[in-house]
Amino acid sequence: MTETTALSWPHNKILYTKDGRVAVVTKNRPEKVNAMDEEMEAAYDEALADAEADPEIRVIIVTGTGRGWHPGANPQMFVEGKKNMPPWWKPHGDLAVSPLRRSDKIIIGAINGHAYGAGFGEALWCDLRVMAESANFGPSWARFGAPLENGTSVNLTNLVGPAKALELYLLREPIPAPKALELGLVNYVVPDDQLMPFSMDLAQRAARNAPYASALSKYMVYKHATPDIETHLEFYRFAEETTGRSLDSKEGGAAFRERREPEFRGE
Repeated sequence: MTETTALSWPHNKILYTKDGRVAVVTKNRPEKVNAMDEEMEAAYDEALADAEADPEIRVIIVTGTGRGWHPGANPQMFVEGKKNMPPWWKPHGDLAVSPLRRSDKIIIGAINGHAYGAGFGEALWCDLRVMAESANFGPSWARFGAPLENGTSVNLTNLVGPAKALELYLLREPIPAPKALELGLVNYVVPDDQLMPFSMDLAQRAARNAPYASALSKYMVYKHATPDIETHLEFYRFAEETTGRSLDSKEGGAAFRERREPEFRGE
């Protein structure tokens, strides 16, 4: 039986439900393709924290409504030759490791639509990924003169290897669902109307497992894959701050807003 859960936020940008041992966090700002603003981010974090603290919950599904799962950064953040990222979007060190990865629960990303830039990175933090046939990933950072972000230099490289990770970054082409499956970026691709039924069935099956064993297995797998991820992500802080103050970063943001190809000068 599904239970609609109301927490403290006074809006419906995040929907939050529980169904037995499964929690579902739904991004619900379809008019903005589910781009995060500050109050949406706060509600998202609160929903995840509530599911994490609930001893009955063993699996969390993260999904969205409409055409977007998470479109990445707002291009208006790229101004004055630097990325003016708001304070709530500037973690570093161990805090740069997503709460999806730090969670003791199993996280399933039900990718309903576009997941670009930081949204692509967020998807790769999930433990399992189910992708709708019409959805796509977008490794779009190079278009902004920006480095790989949101842990993607770790997670993408672990999944596809260094050469393919660099290819995807450098060519900055959208990755449709069938290609994402071929590359191993997702576990399953399903018809759009089957995304949530399939994801819920997967979640209910995973939730039958012993929670301590699942949590410890998740920890061991990721600790083996990237034993010192916090130190690695400190390099991302340096890369972001350096590139974000370049004129190329300003040009990338302007080109995106003006719907043209950027002209980078190495400045």
